[in-house]
Amino acid sequence: MSTPSVLKNSQHRVRLAAMKLLAQLRKCHHEPPDETFYDRLLRDGKPADLLRIYHFLFLTMSPQITLHIHRKYEEFGAYKSDLQFMQIIYKFMREVLGTNPCVTLQQLFSNGFLLKKLEMTAQVAEGLLKLDKQLGGNLQQSIMRPSKGVNENVASQEEECLGTDCIGDPLPIEDARSPPVPSGLPVDADCLVKSVERLLVAVNSVDHKLDTLAEQVESRVGQLDARLSALELRLDSTPMKDMAVVSDTGKESKETTMDEVDSPKEVLSDYDAVDEIIGRLDKHYEATQQMLEKSRALQMCSNVPSPS
Repeated sequence: MSTPSVLKNSQHRVRLAAMKLLAQLRKCHHEPPDETFYDRLLRDGKPADLLRIYHFLFLTMSPQITLHIHRKYEEFGAYKSDLQFMQIIYKFMREVLGTNPCVTLQQLFSNGFLLKKLEMTAQVAEGLLKLDKQLGGNLQQSIMRPSKGVNENVASQEEECLGTDCIGDPLPIEDARSPPVPSGLPVDADCLVKSVERLLVAVNSVDHKLDTLAEQVESRVGQLDARLSALELRLDSTPMKDMAVVSDTGKESKETTMDEVDSPKEVLSDYDAVDEIIGRLDKHYEATQQMLEKSRALQMCSNVPSPS
């Protein structure tokens, strides 16, 4: 295989690994610290950005997982450096997740090895999601979702969320004994409460679409990865030029040529399809953030006392 082809296939593999990692992080409800975080992570794979991901996965994402590691490894609560932290994580990956790290600690804390870093991080995130389910965790609670019984007392619940980031907190479940809406609300408080309810329902709907699209991306990326691997194997075993070969009997025959192998254009067209799904996923994510901002604004308005 020529050098340009190898380079192009390597770029495609990085692209596939990046898509898979993003899909897994969305399932984990990871919130990037800034707008350019994912761009830096998927472009450079610097140790500092990777450590942010691993700190989130093992310390923030699931209390059940964090407690499980504390119980299994006493040194987990006493590590003094990122190196010691990752040494425990590597041990946990081998013994609990059954995953053999494809990147050494020295490689992880150095620049380069982007493809292996992305693949390993996606694999770890996927394994932790499965482990969280086994431990009885519920990562879905980390996203603000309205319960089916929320109808009349939304405003009283939101007092606890003022001044905090409600994205990372579960929406409390109400019962029949919940206090009524405070009487000191403006005249149009009912309209505000209803608007908040509609926004919460819309956020829940968009969030469900996000989960569905993330699953589609993950499935599609797996299919593309398998097809790309098969294509590389066939390209390696196939002559690159169309040559006529004359046999001993004098009859002319042809070697298998590139035209007889599945065209890489078919695989590239599938990349475009995945890109389209990723675009839709990003649009739904932006819509969710806008709705959450509107919801918070209305909640703050609904808690302002009426003028005397």
